[in-house]
Amino acid sequence: MDEPILKISHPKLGSSSSTHAVQFLLFTIGRRIPLEEIPEDEQECSSWLHRLYQEKDAFQEEYYRTGTYPAVPVVPPRRPWTLLNWLFWALLLLYPLFKLLINMINSGSSLTLASFGFVIVVASVGVRWMIGVTEINKGSTYGNNDNKQKRK
Repeated sequence: MDEPILKISHPKLGSSSSTHAVQFLLFTIGRRIPLEEIPEDEQECSSWLHRLYQEKDAFQEEYYRTGTYPAVPVVPPRRPWTLLNWLFWALLLLYPLFKLLINMINSGSSLTLASFGFVIVVASVGVRWMIGVTEINKGSTYGNNDNKQKRK
């Protein structure tokens, strides 16, 4: 069988609206299993699947014991197209906004500047609120056995 592949990614949640970046490690262990290796007989397939789950449990126990998976981490290579795509959309969308901001500053109207500042503050508070809604501790408690016991 092929060796398991361990992929690690470091997304940053909330870095656009806060002063510090929150880092997460996402571990994904995947392995391709050719269709020819899967038994067709129900009893053999059952024992094969049982062994597969034992391997998965061994990976999990190793992680709980040592804090790492017994696989070689694979870091995907950086692709220039991601940066080029971001630069294209940033230039396309931010150029008119910066031009508007410069025109507002040049106009000298304090009411216009105050309105613009108010819109920025409201947008910032809205983004922080939307990120806060996605926090896991504010999610649904459906199916949580601890909450069922507390209600009784």
